[in-house]
Amino acid sequence: MATTTSKSKKPASASKAAKVTKKTKTTKVTKPAKTTAVKTTTSSSRKAPLTPLERIRSLHLSSAVVYTLFAGVVIGFVSMAQSAITLTISARDEFAGQDKVVLGTAHEVLYNIDPKYVLVASLLVSAVLSLFLATKLRARYETTLAGRISGFRWMSFGLSAALTVVFLNLLVGVNDISTLKLSAAAMLLAAVLSWVAERDNAKARQPRWLAYIFAWVAGLTAFAPILGSLAGTSIWGMERFGWHVYAVIGVIVLGYVVMAIAAANVLKAGAAGRDYTGIEEAYLRADLLVKFLVVLIILTALQ
Repeated sequence: MATTTSKSKKPASASKAAKVTKKTKTTKVTKPAKTTAVKTTTSSSRKAPLTPLERIRSLHLSSAVVYTLFAGVVIGFVSMAQSAITLTISARDEFAGQDKVVLGTAHEVLYNIDPKYVLVASLLVSAVLSLFLATKLRARYETTLAGRISGFRWMSFGLSAALTVVFLNLLVGVNDISTLKLSAAAMLLAAVLSWVAERDNAKARQPRWLAYIFAWVAGLTAFAPILGSLAGTSIWGMERFGWHVYAVIGVIVLGYVVMAIAAANVLKAGAAGRDYTGIEEAYLRADLLVKFLVVLIILTALQ
């Protein structure tokens, strides 16, 4: 009886030892697998640089947010005098002409407007278009960048610049509605001609400058009333503009000249030039910097 009980106990102890060894083996194998998985995921997440197109999309998203904030700051903290939008017409001067008809210049007031809201409209147009280019129109936009033609950029620039030029006209006292429309239309034409110049030179072996030259002429035409008002006020006016007027005009003109020089470099490079996405990114950063400086100057002077 004693021998049988001793023999039956030995297999039970052996099975327990086998179970313990199995548990220890499984725990030792599974621990290194978890640590290696964590290491690989962290290392892969660190090494993920943005592509040029992803950088442009990120820049558009951040610009949309910044432009919206700029618009809110201008509405909340900038105070400007209203401008009367007038229509210049010819009317009979009853005092000058007694026996004959003498025509004189008359001004009909159409409505009053606060110039800061024109600046706000320019900022919001840039914000909305940047948001669309980063989301809904992203695929078409990136296709145009691959073809070295950024029609969406020139559309955004033309609309925003047209409103900015109207704001500058009101800032220097040019409030005739015909002049305002002409100035805005000239800036839109400059943007369209810039797009035509890119399209004509996208695959050209030699630069074609005709559309680019006409774009310069249109841009100068847009600024002609502003420069004329500055010159006339300094020569015949009894008062002078504040420093912020000259600072804002100088920043905007300098920004447009930089963009025009960049466009000329694109035409010189031709189809064999450097990556067009870098040029697009430089345009966007320059536009953001110009708008930031304009808002900063206006906020400093007219708070």
